Amino acid sequence: MVQFETEGFLTQLGYPTSEANKRKLKSVINNTGGFNEIEKHVIQLNDTLKSYQSYVTLSNNKDLLKIKKDIDSKITEENVDTIIQNWAQKYKVSLIYQPRNNSYYITGKA
Repeated sequence: MVQFETEGFLTQLGYPTSEANKRKLKSVINNTGGFNEIEKHVIQLNDTLKSYQSYVTLSNNKDLLKIKKDIDSKITEENVDTIIQNWAQKYKVSLIYQPRNNSYYITGKA
């Protein structure tokens, strides 16, 4: 991913294009198998999740993308989980669910 694409990806996730964020994204890319094959699908998922108070973010403690759910309704949470699972199945993306913080890590192409 070239610098312009890196900046565009960060911007689409709502991040400033600081050097620290660029370095973090580079680490995420290197740690996410098949990132180039799924990056546009990640942006599409993020856009879909916004209306459900959920989003894709850079993980603070792992070099992975994280799907964070800030949801206060059980029904909405079930709908978001369905959206995420269907997305992962359609694009053959591996996820790790973290029940402690009610989120998913995107580990790469399955």
